[in-house]
Amino acid sequence: DDFLPDDREWFTKHFLQCSYNSLIQGAFLWCDWDMWWTSDGQAVKNSLLRAISGGPVYISDRLWESKREILMPLLLQDGRILRCDRPAVPTRDCLMENPEESGKPFKIFSSCGEGFAVAAFNIGNSNKPVCGSIGPVDLEDALEDCYAVYEHFTQTLRIVKKAERFSLSLKNADDFRFFLFFFGSRERKRRRLRILRSAVRRHTKYGIAADARNRLPPRFFYGIIRKKIKVRG
Repeated sequence: DDFLPDDREWFTKHFLQCSYNSLIQGAFLWCDWDMWWTSDGQAVKNSLLRAISGGPVYISDRLWESKREILMPLLLQDGRILRCDRPAVPTRDCLMENPEESGKPFKIFSSCGEGFAVAAFNIGNSNKPVCGSIGPVDLEDALEDCYAVYEHFTQTLRIVKKAERFSLSLKNADDFRFFLFFFGSRERKRRRLRILRSAVRRHTKYGIAADARNRLPPRFFYGIIRKKIKVRG
């Protein structure tokens, strides 16, 4: 479908189409999740989809209406685009359920270097709270015994064992999450934690505007996992 601005129903339809198309077509090609507007009311969610999609990232804002604070988190300072290593697809536990009626978050994931990126959304028809869980068992090829999991919007970090799950609740369609799963030795985890903390300090230092919920904007990859993923411009 063509892009429709400020339309939650379109976002849900587009999101599902791209996610399940990637599940099939992603075995053969990089999927294109379409253009979007940084000036749109769904811009942060759309930027998250493109960041994790693995596909091309491009916008079609009207002249002078592009929002730098939405677009720049997806780029390196030299303009190269940060992308995941493979097409984003639904997590295992979401494959056989209708996310518009299940009452659970709908999650997609991709790989980024030695770790994984997971985005979770509330796309229920009723726009009411949804509750579920997430863990390494949901992710294809997540074979390590233990993971350090960082959530960007709440800036929380936890250690999760391979078979362990933790709860995930999203109150409405404007509530979403972005998780980074890392693994390795204890010392490597310490180094990654220092990278994460440095990225949080960088947000504060440069005074990047917070979104409507007084949280940091989605610098999904820049400064956090830029050293852990491949740069493909």
